[in-house]
Amino acid sequence: MVLMEVLLPAFRSITGDQSETISLDLTLDVAGACMDEGSSDETDGEGSDDSGTGDTGTGEGSDSGGGALGDLTFTDCLGNERTILADERNTFMFGVAVPGRSVPNGIASQISQVDPGDYIRSETFDTVYCINENLDRRPFVGETDYFTHTRSFLQTRWVTDETLGLLPIVGPMLPKIGTSLLKFESTHNVYLHERNEEDSTKGLLSWITTEEIAGAMIGTAWADFVIDVSPALFPRFDFGRALLAPKEVDTSLLRERELLNEGQADTDTTDLTTQQ
Repeated sequence: MVLMEVLLPAFRSITGDQSETISLDLTLDVAGACMDEGSSDETDGEGSDDSGTGDTGTGEGSDSGGGALGDLTFTDCLGNERTILADERNTFMFGVAVPGRSVPNGIASQISQVDPGDYIRSETFDTVYCINENLDRRPFVGETDYFTHTRSFLQTRWVTDETLGLLPIVGPMLPKIGTSLLKFESTHNVYLHERNEEDSTKGLLSWITTEEIAGAMIGTAWADFVIDVSPALFPRFDFGRALLAPKEVDTSLLRERELLNEGQADTDTTDLTTQQ
């Protein structure tokens, strides 16, 4: 089994107002080997990031067997279903940089294309971000929060460090509504997480006051769906009335905590980063 620890996007070399394509062709053969047919200069990072979400995971959607990469179907971070065709997956993941100017010094740089709904990370820093409709980046606080939205890292696009500097950072991503019951790391109260009709930028939490109510709503294994969230996310929620009786909830999206923590919410075995 070969683990590719370093994955690099394609680059363009920019000199003044001219751009010259560097012969850097990163592809994956059917045996999972990464073939580098050129070279490029290293770029300087923009700083350290401490809330990484990791680099490996199993796939979401169906991949063909025999080591070949199939189509990749997944839900992007804005909730839209997307399919990346097999022959486009390498380009989608590693991207193609275009001429641009970095922030704040305005020097010539390599800028990666991003689209609303993308999951992205840079070459140097392992924090994963969601790109919203305004092309702002919203960080995922940890792996568990990330895996409530999607099932692997296969749909995470790699961008240049300079690209991050051009994308304003806004509030962090919250766990996906309906996938889990929430508990703050510093308390024992368990909350139902629902859509906030009054403020779409925040989640709405309702305290489930007893285990009996939780069991009536979710089932006897309700505790398997409770995840801890960082106290840093506390201001990102509004709080509704405490639940003194069961209410009807949609349990179809619930994912067990064990699977979320492992980053393996389904069992697709074909992976860009781990090949037999």
